[in-house]
Amino acid sequence: MELMELMDHGFISRFEGKIGKLDTMLPSISSSTRSMRMRDLILFIGGALAITLVRMIGNAWSSFGEPIIPFEDFPEPSWRTPSTLDATVVASTPFARFEIHRVLTESGVIVEDWLWTDERSHVNILVHLKDENKYMMMRQKKYGLEKEYLAVVGGLFNIGETAEECARRELLEETGLVAGELVDLGRYRVQVNRGGGILHAYLARNCVPEGRKKHALSDDYEKQVIVKYTKEELLQRVLRGEVGEAQWVAATALGLLHDLTEH
Repeated sequence: MELMELMDHGFISRFEGKIGKLDTMLPSISSSTRSMRMRDLILFIGGALAITLVRMIGNAWSSFGEPIIPFEDFPEPSWRTPSTLDATVVASTPFARFEIHRVLTESGVIVEDWLWTDERSHVNILVHLKDENKYMMMRQKKYGLEKEYLAVVGGLFNIGETAEECARRELLEETGLVAGELVDLGRYRVQVNRGGGILHAYLARNCVPEGRKKHALSDDYEKQVIVKYTKEELLQRVLRGEVGEAQWVAATALGLLHDLTEH
């Protein structure tokens, strides 16, 4: 039996015994003793009700399934500064780590429940095609988006990989292209107060197919449709909100800004 069943079984047996004893003794015992017996009975009834309630809650909880809190290794270092007084990991996967930090702010206030999220370092790449002089985007849906939007090429760092190595690998794996010029557009914290990982933005200019290798298929969970735009067409789509995620917008805007000022 489980602990709750044992408690329940033992309790009910004792409870039934108390009732039987009380029934046979009530006519012959004094009023003070009878009061004590009645108090015992009330306590046992209260306990029975409490156990029933706990079992009902437990059954309801089980119907939703037990919560799964992952504690797998996250491959990147924890974020700590002189302001970090303490930190507790509450969940961790190979893709993200969630912590509660105790933080001393500049004003001297200590925040006891500062939520912090580490996500894998990643790249986003605006792809420019040499032969067509157009920009290649992906039209796709994501779990956090309500409909399809335009997206750039992107992906997570492999362990030991530099940002440039990651960008070149993701470009080849997702598109089968190599860049004539890979422009570093900067390194950016995604959420300054909550973490979110580090974005490395790139512009891959004058891309052409890599003929010597068969590139791997994208490992995205969602289908992707390739679309191509001129500089002016893509700029208008960015301004109309057709690029669906803030980091995609940043990489696209930075790439377009670079080309508008340099070419």
